[in-house]
Amino acid sequence: MLVAVAGLQAHPLHAQGAKETALLNPLFQQHGVLQRDQPIRIWGRAPPGREVQVSLDGARAHTRSDQAGNWELQLPGLAAGGPHLLVASDGVRTQSVPDLLVGDVWLCSGQSNMELPVWRALDAESELANAQAPTLRLLTVPKSASPVPVEVFPVPARWQKVDAETLRDFSAACFYFARELQKSVDVPMGLIDASWGGSRIQAWIDAEALESEPRYRESLEVLAVYARDPLAAARRWGEAWAGWWQQRAGNAADDRPWSGSDAPDGTWRAAPAELGPWEHWNEPALAHFNGMVWFRTGFELTPEQARQEAVLELGALDETDMTWVNGVAVGGSYDPGSARRYRLPSGLLKEGGNRVVINVLDTWREGGMQGPASAYRLVLQDGSSVALGEWQYRVAPEGDSPPGVPWQSAGGVSTLHNGMIAPLGRYGLRGVLWYQGESNTGVLVGL
Repeated sequence: MLVAVAGLQAHPLHAQGAKETALLNPLFQQHGVLQRDQPIRIWGRAPPGREVQVSLDGARAHTRSDQAGNWELQLPGLAAGGPHLLVASDGVRTQSVPDLLVGDVWLCSGQSNMELPVWRALDAESELANAQAPTLRLLTVPKSASPVPVEVFPVPARWQKVDAETLRDFSAACFYFARELQKSVDVPMGLIDASWGGSRIQAWIDAEALESEPRYRESLEVLAVYARDPLAAARRWGEAWAGWWQQRAGNAADDRPWSGSDAPDGTWRAAPAELGPWEHWNEPALAHFNGMVWFRTGFELTPEQARQEAVLELGALDETDMTWVNGVAVGGSYDPGSARRYRLPSGLLKEGGNRVVINVLDTWREGGMQGPASAYRLVLQDGSSVALGEWQYRVAPEGDSPPGVPWQSAGGVSTLHNGMIAPLGRYGLRGVLWYQGESNTGVLVGL
């Protein structure tokens, strides 16, 4: 579903993330575009109590930074045009930003159909060879999920002019929308692409809005815990996950796979040593399987080893996992193809045998633990490592999907808003181009 919404402004910040060292917020940079016909908000950081002066061509304004070092001011709105020069000074430092255009700024967001780059669109070779759009400017927001709203992107994002190189990986839907719109609205346009393939709508909505829906309140509470203590959040969510499993159709009341014990029907089977996608196991029942599979393994520790903190490394998983060690939930994620590393505090491990249990859910294409075998290990606090033992698996009965961990990147609650939208702060926008829907089609009512 593609939706364009005009007349919006980026949501204000609720919390502070990493501190930028420049006087101006990093959004104000060479080749950028400012929204026309509305007051222009400029903000940044300076030493506490420092007077800051800002000019944009002939317009000037000044303010003083607060006790936290933040400052913000407004300049009068400008008509479409440019280039303009923005200058900020705190009496010690001066920062100049040339080649700023004034026009319409569009935020393009959503999932894979918005993320799809120009090089994958029709006639890409010809389009890139003739990439000329001097009044279109591009900014790609780096992918980032956060449990709390942040002020700046963790990886710098740059405004860029359009050429074959910068356009190649930019959102095709966003670029072609603006190019077509310029035929009737002849003003400079700044395009901000903040998209993530496979994302769910809940991840893009801020916590304040989600709190109005009772179904998300527990997830938001756990997300707040995760920001302070990931392991405590994993344990709490593990309890909710276990409750879901016990109520799931087809599960025996005494079936608790996370404990590592044998299933009531004895269905644990030996898995290939390298694991890898289960579609490659030469197991007919798994050749085209999308669903849930349990994995378990073990390892032995000496008394000295058992007293240490450790990190459990599991290599890449596809696509969603929930992981337990000795019956205690230690982490979970929806991050297809990414490596899992879960911190284990002292006191969790024990002398002798220890058990690792992982639930993996895959809904599309190849699923499971990707390997190789060397990726599965326990790294102890003293730097030594312990290899994990042989793996077993069992296929879970068909049924509904488990509750996703609230902090997971593209499927959590507010995580992409916090990491990819909140840093836009008060940056003026003409509107939003939104392409979203497929990842929420399984929910019949509400979100």
